[in-house]
Amino acid sequence: MVDGIEMLKLAILAPRGAPVSISSMVLRPFTTGVWIVLLVLCLLSCLGHNVIPSLFQNNLFFLALFGFDKRNLRFTGRCEKQFAISMIILLFQLKCAYETILISYVIERPTEPDPRTIRDLKERNIPLLINDLGFDMEKFDFPLDGVHLEFGIPSELNRSAIVSFRYELELLAIDVANIDLTNGKPRFGFLEQTFPESFEEQCSRRDCNKSGERR
Repeated sequence: MVDGIEMLKLAILAPRGAPVSISSMVLRPFTTGVWIVLLVLCLLSCLGHNVIPSLFQNNLFFLALFGFDKRNLRFTGRCEKQFAISMIILLFQLKCAYETILISYVIERPTEPDPRTIRDLKERNIPLLINDLGFDMEKFDFPLDGVHLEFGIPSELNRSAIVSFRYELELLAIDVANIDLTNGKPRFGFLEQTFPESFEEQCSRRDCNKSGERR
């Protein structure tokens, strides 16, 4: 006799984003657009200093960034002074913002974004471990095209993502092995993508015992 129906929810427990490299930390404080603007300003300053030395006697970019001046600003023209003051204010604000962000990265190293969907696992070449003990993947319409699949029993957390019933993965997620000792944060997390569900019929112990006695 069936006295209850339990909905089995599937989930994927995947490694969280890896720490970024040192080179990425250096470039990460500014977006690509900001770096392009700085490069353009540097090129224009060098071009103006070499092509029109009578108008720009100093390289305004290096003057504002490093304090290198070929000639004291007091003896330069009014136009160069105005451009120099604007460049100094702009680069000073950018330097303050850059140093603040970089110091925060040194205190707590940033990580790559956590994977959210199966597509993220595919793009990052993260293998997917399928629990083949009491778990029938044929019952579920699972979009696993292009994902490297592994089969086994998820007994510990390693480099692979794990697909299984959510209640099983929650036990792994709260295990002490899931804590990164360097920062105290979980090493693995659940994907935000939703997955198909199945139903499992469960009989009460009393009814199961009765059926066993009748046999």
